[in-house]
Amino acid sequence: MLYFVNRGFTEYHAGQIEFLKLLEANSIEEKISFSLTKFITTVIGDTTVLEYVLSGRHGTRQLVSEIDFPYNLNSFSSGIGMIFNHLGRVSICRLYASDYEIFN
Repeated sequence: MLYFVNRGFTEYHAGQIEFLKLLEANSIEEKISFSLTKFITTVIGDTTVLEYVLSGRHGTRQLVSEIDFPYNLNSFSSGIGMIFNHLGRVSICRLYASDYEIFN
């Protein structure tokens, strides 16, 4: 159980750091402001912040909706990781997106 708690925490934080980097923040302490309609460049191409966050939610939803999920401990661990990684991104939107309330 402790492993899954730690996995959740590390993925949450990793999601935040990775997302801040995509938003071109120089440090985690930097106070940034952005719109959910802002375009960012990801490994799969240019997308809006909102589309990026929603694609993570969609991927997570697909995995955990599979009939045989979790089919083993690794799939469960991946699911936990994806959920908390997504929540880390959402937390950055809640903190810094100027239009978060519109899309909430």
